[in-house]
Amino acid sequence: MTDPTDTPPWHTEHHQVLDFAAVLTAAGTLTTARDALDYLDSPHRFHPEHALWTRCDHPRPPSPDDLANARQLGRTSPQATELRRLHHTAAATWDAFCALLDEFDHTGRPLRAVDRQ
Repeated sequence: MTDPTDTPPWHTEHHQVLDFAAVLTAAGTLTTARDALDYLDSPHRFHPEHALWTRCDHPRPPSPDDLANARQLGRTSPQATELRRLHHTAAATWDAFCALLDEFDHTGRPLRAVDRQ
């Protein structure tokens, strides 16, 4: 079993830095070339945002392909119903993450997602 302390910090792994840059761009945090360059120069400064993303279980923007596939399958298809459900769940999760991220950006206060039990 791998010791969690042996895991390198996310900001030292190139693919994780780029992956999180895509998330921040989609969320509207990195909007200019200067924002992107600042992030790539010092990704560790975005640790609070990354911690929030991790705590929210790494949400992503919902894919419009899900709804297109659901339309092709038809309204009554169980698979189409499941695709629509997954899309709406992903959208709600993404919107909640973006709201938390926006609040953090405006207040500077560290925020935490609350576990649902």
